[in-house]
Amino acid sequence: MSDSFTGGCQCGAERYEFCGEPLFCGNCHCRDCQRASDGAYFPALGVPADALKITGEPKYYESAADSGSVAIRGFCPNCGARLFAKSSVNPTVIEIYAGSLDDPSIPNPRLASRLLIA
Repeated sequence: MSDSFTGGCQCGAERYEFCGEPLFCGNCHCRDCQRASDGAYFPALGVPADALKITGEPKYYESAADSGSVAIRGFCPNCGARLFAKSSVNPTVIEIYAGSLDDPSIPNPRLASRLLIA
């Protein structure tokens, strides 16, 4: 996997960059992630939150995750594109929506879980 990648929203107002190896790459199949991604799962790359450089000002929405923790999801306030997910359980990790990557060939999921962010 690349040691550097970039991505952003559909309209370009929100951008991010990460240098380093992701902590994990996987798909979460919990009901909360299915609703948030409008699909059967949420494909994500987990990275250290302090290593992700975000340009722009994403909005965040908090909801109860299946585990009872708080899921915090970041999106572009202009185009609505989903970008990030965090959990109240581990705020040091941020998950990047794989669909927001500039290079969609980067993710190589090695985890399939019901609770990646919870």
